[in-house]
Amino acid sequence: MGDTSPTLATIPCNSWRKPTHRKKVRNKFGHLPITHSDTLLGRMMMADARQIIPGTTYFLTRRCSERRYFLRPDGFIVRAFLFILGCALQRYNVSLVACCVMGNHWHAVVVDWDGKLPRFTAMVHRLVAKCTNVFRNRWEAMWASSSYSAIPLHTADDVIDKIVYTL
Repeated sequence: MGDTSPTLATIPCNSWRKPTHRKKVRNKFGHLPITHSDTLLGRMMMADARQIIPGTTYFLTRRCSERRYFLRPDGFIVRAFLFILGCALQRYNVSLVACCVMGNHWHAVVVDWDGKLPRFTAMVHRLVAKCTNVFRNRWEAMWASSSYSAIPLHTADDVIDKIVYTL
């Protein structure tokens, strides 16, 4: 009795080549193989852009990294924050309605007259972080990795509610 199992000598050469088209075969757990388009990099999409409309009133909030108390009211921090906020308000034609700075975050109700809110917040956050890090002898991120919150306030009741919340 001869052995009928195929050996390398009996397998045709064409069957050794890789197939040009691959059939998706499920693994032993029943999952399809992961491709580049299925990975996090393949699925990453940009966040929706903020709609910035000149003359809109916004409620702003930004938290410190790890919710730590980097903004606690030391004399220098208070003066630096107020100075930077005043400079940014003047430079970007933004009106301050209400503001409250707490130990680990800040709130503000502002009116953006020229539609430059992203530049305004970038200046405030960048310079406050630099001053705070120098004063606290730090060199890491001061603000949380998530972006600031800017909620447009459309009605007078919304504005009053956020002013009350802020103060």
